[in-house]
Amino acid sequence: MPVMEGKAVMFKALAGIVRPLLDGSVDDLRLEHRLVHPDGTVVWAESFNQLVREADGTPSYLHSVLVDITERKLAEATRTWLTDALQSSQDAIIATSLDGVILSWNSGAERIFGYTAAEIVGRDAAMLRPPEEHAAAAALRTRVGNGERIEYRVVRLGKDGSPVTLAIQLMPIRDAAGAVIGIVT
Repeated sequence: MPVMEGKAVMFKALAGIVRPLLDGSVDDLRLEHRLVHPDGTVVWAESFNQLVREADGTPSYLHSVLVDITERKLAEATRTWLTDALQSSQDAIIATSLDGVILSWNSGAERIFGYTAAEIVGRDAAMLRPPEEHAAAAALRTRVGNGERIEYRVVRLGKDGSPVTLAIQLMPIRDAAGAVIGIVT
């Protein structure tokens, strides 16, 4: 494609993207761009765009600010990859709050216990324990809340009430400041 024809296609595409600014249906427009740096590396940028108009309302120029969001996009991609990996694990991976409320439930947990995520997220994990283990579970949550990692064998209950013997690990989930905010099992 000749250079001038390529530029015409690019400007036509750009005009379509900024159409909401031109017709006045929005005041500003945020866009993400995947750019290739001259050294070949991929750089992500977010543009903040506003159309500046003349006094009579005629478009004068497009004011755009580009912000490098490469680190954010890489973090998002990593988070998505980890979420997909955890969700597809055949092992049960369950996150709870420090008081035992189930916050996440992967497909491995569905397979082992028989509950879907929709049935169990938001409920107390106590429903998975035989009644005689409730006091011990509270003590274990306290230890993990203090930062300890614990491994042991345990019996839990499936959806149909049948016992399920598991080797489990309880590990603290920490926030950005390092405070323990939950437990992953």
